[in-house]
Amino acid sequence: MDRSMGQTLWAQADAHAGLTGKWRKDKEQSDPMEEACDLVELPWLLKKAVLVHNTLELEDTPEFFRTTLKAGGVLDVVERYPWSGEVVLHKRRDKRSGQHRGRVERTSDGHPCILVEWDDPHGGVCSDMFVLGDGGYTLTQLSDMTIRDSGRRFQYKTVFQRAS
Repeated sequence: MDRSMGQTLWAQADAHAGLTGKWRKDKEQSDPMEEACDLVELPWLLKKAVLVHNTLELEDTPEFFRTTLKAGGVLDVVERYPWSGEVVLHKRRDKRSGQHRGRVERTSDGHPCILVEWDDPHGGVCSDMFVLGDGGYTLTQLSDMTIRDSGRRFQYKTVFQRAS
């Protein structure tokens, strides 16, 4: 193999090694979301949007980590967290009034992990860790959510396949 071909293959592999890109949900490999929706008593319309969403866009730069969960126009959830660890405010994911407080950090294994907390109604905490696998073609989101008042906890995984 000549040098330029090797560099091209390396660049292509490197392009797929990162989290940045568009990801399609693999519903067969993902855990059902009904229990997570029930935990925060998600309204019917939002529950339907969550259950049919299938696209996640990620941007991982040296300055920030951004997620865009495509749930349909105004139902999209866009969050941007600086790698400085600064706590930022975003609209609540359940689309209720108010905001959640969140930050991003890297785990000891180097995986991005978003940590958020929100107040009543249904106040709680959630962590979302993003793990890349299968040579950069599979993304697993591991979520752990607890509602303060009830103490109810739900852990689930969402698996995505690289779309671009």
